[in-house]
Amino acid sequence: NTGLNTGLSATTGRFYTDDNGLEMITRTYNTVSDEPIAGNYFPAAQRAILRDNDGSKQFTIVSTSAHGCGSTESGHLELMLHRRCLKDDGYGVDEVLNEADQVEPLLYLLLDTPQASTRVHRRVALLKEFPTTLLYGTPVLSVSAFSDAYRTSVSLLQTDLPPNIHLLSLVAQEGTAPTILRLQHL
Repeated sequence: NTGLNTGLSATTGRFYTDDNGLEMITRTYNTVSDEPIAGNYFPAAQRAILRDNDGSKQFTIVSTSAHGCGSTESGHLELMLHRRCLKDDGYGVDEVLNEADQVEPLLYLLLDTPQASTRVHRRVALLKEFPTTLLYGTPVLSVSAFSDAYRTSVSLLQTDLPPNIHLLSLVAQEGTAPTILRLQHL
């Protein structure tokens, strides 16, 4: 586990995790759980957020892989990076969970106002999920010959998309079928 003490005050056991990378869900510390640690861990697909009660600061973690996440103390956020039990815990699996795989997640940490963090953490999550892909090969034509022979740029929009809109896909169909455009509101 990795615990992060943020210095944020009065978070009162409330934090947020994402659901499938899209929606944020409010999580609240359950004080009456029979399992005070395990009963207060929640899945975080990409992001976990801890916010001051006065709304002035927000601590955000963007991860390259899904984790269990909990906040058992005010201002504290904990990530379960990897599970490993050297004896059966008696909760139904009936076997030891001895995964010796090496786990190397990449974590992006943001501390800012909630408004600024929201603009940034959604973009960071998209860049992490869909990194730039470089394609290269042996050129058959020179750049000028290629530019003369083929259309090298096209713009379907008269202005840029707003910063809160992400182009998910643009698929040109063959023949007279319509082109499919998928947008995502951040």
